[in-house]
Amino acid sequence: MQITINLMNFSMSNVLFFLKVLKNEGYPNSNIRTIAKFIDYDLENFLIDLKEEIGDEKLQEFINKGMTKFSTPKGILIEWPDTDEYIYVKVIDPKFDVNESEQEVYANIVWGESKLLSSDYNGNETYKTIEEILDESDMGDSDTDELIDQIKGKLWLKSFSNLGYGISSW
Repeated sequence: MQITINLMNFSMSNVLFFLKVLKNEGYPNSNIRTIAKFIDYDLENFLIDLKEEIGDEKLQEFINKGMTKFSTPKGILIEWPDTDEYIYVKVIDPKFDVNESEQEVYANIVWGESKLLSSDYNGNETYKTIEEILDESDMGDSDTDELIDQIKGKLWLKSFSNLGYGISSW
């Protein structure tokens, strides 16, 4: 990755400069953390800085456009390394609420196509969809709750690593 920056006549805010670099490098970008670090921009302030600079309406437009580019028609692909496991997560109506968090947007999420390894009571493992796993589990099943938390954690990390903010569910 090569980033060329012209610091002549540098008078814009840090977030606007960061956006200008992202425009040249592409957004969403899997190197967003490296880009932010390279130009000494604190990525943890991204949504707050954008809100202050462009306002609520334009921030929502920015979030919506980013989500559209980051997602496929199936949703956002979450994969497990070194396995065949995956799940698509569809993000619906993402919103930034500074009273909830400064680093994430909240949204409704819907499970999409999936292939997850599941074990029965005898230890036999088979691939199932998330719907099959949820249908077979009891409410409050710790293994199922852990799986859901793991999926949500992977979604947050993947979105932060590509969009500069995490996605959490309401």
